[in-house]
Amino acid sequence: KIKFLKTHHVNCKIENFEFTDDNNSLGVIYIVRDPRNVACSVKNHFSLENYDEVKKFLFREHNWLGIITDKKIKPLDNKIPTLISSWKTNYLSWKNKTKNYLLIKYENLLENPYLEFRKISKYLENHLNVKFDEKKIKKAIETCSFRNLQQLETDGKFKEQTVDKQNKSVKFFHLGPENDWKKILDKNISIEIENKFKAEMEELGYL
Repeated sequence: KIKFLKTHHVNCKIENFEFTDDNNSLGVIYIVRDPRNVACSVKNHFSLENYDEVKKFLFREHNWLGIITDKKIKPLDNKIPTLISSWKTNYLSWKNKTKNYLLIKYENLLENPYLEFRKISKYLENHLNVKFDEKKIKKAIETCSFRNLQQLETDGKFKEQTVDKQNKSVKFFHLGPENDWKKILDKNISIEIENKFKAEMEELGYL
């Protein structure tokens, strides 16, 4: 009776339709990531030409995924129109409108996966009346490691790859833990991101 939905959609209302509400959603586990590292990931994932395009992507409020206007690009069957909005609006929309809200920082998942997976398992135990033993938690961490997921993609068993403007597959599991904005991101772009999202980044401990 309980369904799990993975989404990038902002928690908003379009015309008179809510994306979701407390009658339909038991809660939310929101994974947030430093927007400066998101920038590095977005550039690869969407094959953007430069970091100025990336900045616009992160700042744009009417930011949709799954809508393809270029006829040269072959659409994927699993693409559903998704309004992600800006990094800030997406984060605040789920934080401010959802009951049973659990915030997980992507960086903490990398640094201490056991602690973060334990938070998630405790959250699920509290709201779904289930129990997870230690072996299952450790197995989940092992199965979801970047190395294992990258190998699945190499073996052709991962179905969420995107394509570039030449309709060629883009590597989904690109840098992972090695994605370090300090080494990759243009300094002026990082400063603009910090100024744009200052309050939220300070709140999350990114600044």
